[in-house]
Amino acid sequence: MPELCSTLPEAWRVPDDVLAQAYADVSDVDRSWIKKNIAQLYALHPPAGVDRLSRRISWSGGFSTSAHRYPRPWACLLSSRPQASPAQILAALVPVMTAGITDILAILDPASMRSARVLTSLELCGVEQIYAVPTVPMTPLTDASPSLPSETVGQMLHHLVAAVPTGLILDLDGALRHGLLAWEAFAQVVTWSPGPVASIRIWCDAPDEWNWPTLEWNHPEIRIEAWGAFRETAPDHIPRSQGSWDAFQRPDGSVLGISAHLLPTLNFPHTRLILTPGQEGCWVWPELHPEALCFLEGMALSDT
Repeated sequence: MPELCSTLPEAWRVPDDVLAQAYADVSDVDRSWIKKNIAQLYALHPPAGVDRLSRRISWSGGFSTSAHRYPRPWACLLSSRPQASPAQILAALVPVMTAGITDILAILDPASMRSARVLTSLELCGVEQIYAVPTVPMTPLTDASPSLPSETVGQMLHHLVAAVPTGLILDLDGALRHGLLAWEAFAQVVTWSPGPVASIRIWCDAPDEWNWPTLEWNHPEIRIEAWGAFRETAPDHIPRSQGSWDAFQRPDGSVLGISAHLLPTLNFPHTRLILTPGQEGCWVWPELHPEALCFLEGMALSDT
């Protein structure tokens, strides 16, 4: 995104040497988890193939239509968490990339820049325009906002939209739900936000079946709970619950972790996402539909 990013403050962009050092600081095993997550997301969201479509139809009523479809010009991932989740970031970015959007940047809380795994995840999936900017509070914007780069996320986004108004914002934490998107300048922007994850509840029905360290570094700010007969085998700092199987499945927006053989017994309509052993470092947003978010569509009506 060289043209759009030229309006943003270079001082807040994460330099290449920092990305290189972050990559070196991540172990081979952790990098393999990141790559596994990316590979699975590519399988779930394969490249769109024909990312631009033009079709002309002559109708019997005496008119014709020309339909056009092409990817949005840019996407911006926004995360205000001091500790961002590498897996959740990738689960938002990869579907956008495979839909054909090539100009992508990330705006993250400065504290998350201390996570070498977050930076390595972004680099491994091909996002190099990364900015470390305080995401709250946002300064109110006006139509007379200065043309020079400003010191708030809202104004950074305002500059992007002013340059090309039809982008996509991936708002991981719902930071933009109030205020900013009501402004007329953002009328053509599409925003997606997944909503909060209440917790990750892990059902332990065998010893040593879960990779707890990988689960924790991928989701550093989500409460992880151990349930089931072997819950005491979880690390000491993981909260335990003595709840029943029915209580474990309660529909509260939590992600569940269960053994694969228990999947037939689970109430899927009440469950957002299920992880099984071997998937601790992976994620997907089931409600993220690139075909509805990532494309601009238009139609021309004319006489035949």
